[in-house]
Amino acid sequence: MRRENVVLLICALGFLGLATEVRYEHRLVIERLQTGWIPIVYCGVGALACVMGMGKPGFLRTVAQYLLALGIGVSLAGLYLHTSGRVETLRVYADVWTQPGSKMMANWPPVFPPLAISGLSVIALAACWNGKRSR
Repeated sequence: MRRENVVLLICALGFLGLATEVRYEHRLVIERLQTGWIPIVYCGVGALACVMGMGKPGFLRTVAQYLLALGIGVSLAGLYLHTSGRVETLRVYADVWTQPGSKMMANWPPVFPPLAISGLSVIALAACWNGKRSR
């Protein structure tokens, strides 16, 4: 098995694990907001794209690359939805790390977990990229 395929297999399993985690964390959100399904569905799509990317360079691998690039947009949309477009939300989360004794509001959605989708997408894109190699 090629090294790139091992990375894509690990990313596919990561997407499936992330889908399970997001489904659990969004269990209350999806009762009132349908947008809570977006990362869950995309994680399934991302896992499928990783499997498609394991094939030889061609049409399916190109489609897989576009689907994985879409993950960056899904991730940024999740970041926007979790912060409601307010930059000060990021500051409050940073305060937890920079100021001892700082308390963030427990009822806020987490800011950084949506970025996990883009992290997996970028890693899978790098493994799926079929640029010319010097040998």
